[in-house]
Amino acid sequence: MKRKTPLLAGALSGLVALASTMTLALTNANAVTSTAAATASTCTATLTGAETWADRFNLHVAVTGSNTWTVSLGLRSGQSLQNSWNANVTAAGSTVTATPNGSGNNFGVTIMNGGGSNTNWPTVSCTVPGSTTPPTTPPTTPPTTPPPSGSGGDRPHIILSTDMPPVNGIPGGEAGAANMKSDLDDVQTLVRFLAYADDFHVDGLIASSGTFANYANKQNILDVINAYAQVYPNLKLHDANYPTPDSLRAVTKQGRDGTWGQSASTILGAGKDSEASDYIISVVDNATTPVWFVSGGGPRELGQALWKVQNTRSAAALATFVSKVRAYFIADQDGSAAWMRDTFPGLFVISNNCFTGMANTGPFNGTWLKTNITTGHGALGADYPLSHWTYNDQGVYEGDSPDFLYLLNGTQGLSDPANPALGSWGGRFQGSGNRWNCASEGASSISRWESARNWDFANRMNWAVKPYNQANHNPTVHLNGDSTQQVLTLNAAAGSTINLTAAGTTDPDGNTLTYKWYQYPTTAGLTITNSTSPTTTLTLPSTHGTQIDIVLEVTDNGTPNLTSYRRLNITTQ
Repeated sequence: MKRKTPLLAGALSGLVALASTMTLALTNANAVTSTAAATASTCTATLTGAETWADRFNLHVAVTGSNTWTVSLGLRSGQSLQNSWNANVTAAGSTVTATPNGSGNNFGVTIMNGGGSNTNWPTVSCTVPGSTTPPTTPPTTPPTTPPPSGSGGDRPHIILSTDMPPVNGIPGGEAGAANMKSDLDDVQTLVRFLAYADDFHVDGLIASSGTFANYANKQNILDVINAYAQVYPNLKLHDANYPTPDSLRAVTKQGRDGTWGQSASTILGAGKDSEASDYIISVVDNATTPVWFVSGGGPRELGQALWKVQNTRSAAALATFVSKVRAYFIADQDGSAAWMRDTFPGLFVISNNCFTGMANTGPFNGTWLKTNITTGHGALGADYPLSHWTYNDQGVYEGDSPDFLYLLNGTQGLSDPANPALGSWGGRFQGSGNRWNCASEGASSISRWESARNWDFANRMNWAVKPYNQANHNPTVHLNGDSTQQVLTLNAAAGSTINLTAAGTTDPDGNTLTYKWYQYPTTAGLTITNSTSPTTTLTLPSTHGTQIDIVLEVTDNGTPNLTSYRRLNITTQ
């Protein structure tokens, strides 16, 4: 998971070190710079040494200056390429060539040393279109300056649509005024979302029409933000990225009433714009990165935004608009969801009908909630309702929470939101291109994470009331020297044996860590040795073209226990 940096204690956490049999990462001071005079573009490739073994060593390469590059490594006598990750890498004789594969500008290689030295690194050169420079030879003895830590995954931009009832609403199965009745788990979801608001760029909070009363009232959202405002000063002690209450109020927008369960032709069209639908258009127009519209309430507001753009702009402008949007629907809830899937083939849509995997009234029941969430955890926790359908129906329900939890794991190392087949706290999905539905394991793709997910939430509620040194914080996990939160990719020979290490993993609170390596989803023919050690060995299947997903799970012994993740995708060749 992403490391949380306190405002005052952040500088101290970097002093934590782990003993390891692997060598510490070293930075090559002779970074290679290639300059094209005609275009004034610069390509810099920086070599970083990491793990070493008797017969091989890893190198990490960071490229800056261009997203289109070619890095060439000149192997020394006896050296050969064993593995690579996060780039398209080929070897011809003594030259290793790497180009981007969509995983960013950082990649790695494993070099067999042929009985030579692990410090006799290859020469390296970097080229950009129209420019090149001669290779530079690294020093015989690498300097001892450690590389900078990774920045982690980028926070996704999110617009959350919720059919929020009043905070003091009545469970849907009880008698009472129609405008007070609803699924109270929507309030549960919003409380949890705000506890994780530091992990997102919150671009919008949309009040949409819900079940029972079929009202949309943004004041219900604002009431919970008012509770968030009371604990915001304490949350900031744990992560400076928590948004201000005023910034959340500014992006809370009103959707239309009476749209739940209605057909697309009834709720979309001329004269049916809302504050929310017009606001969605403005957010997407100004976006330079994808905007995720996640809908636990009705998706009508996105549907109306798309209808308006479709009917007021050119086909090219519409295509540009659609290309910026990612949608995650909890059920359909109204006819606009199917209309969007049918009308806009370029719209990326995840449709989740396995959301019941979020609910748990066993260990995470009313008693657990009173102890860990609702009592003694500030105003935000006090707003979390114990009940869902009846007053006796107590526990964690939150059927809408998978929509934002899916993105949360994109910043915490477990998944990549662009690949729904990987699986995360928000579920695992099957499909291709722009259409994704629940995978074969259904609700269990969500429930499998319930213990780690709910204790992590309980810890966030501790953040609302405790100082930094009295609360727990997630481990920061390194995978083969990589400290980002990105899913790593690796091309490896079918039937080969590869080594993976969590060396460099730290805990900001100095807690003891345990390790677990496993597949998810599973692939036949893989053997994992030392699956509970910081270092593991994989024996890959002998079949070419096999996709293997490895999860590294690291758990601390703080109170409560917190789990962080990394993931590696391997393709056999």
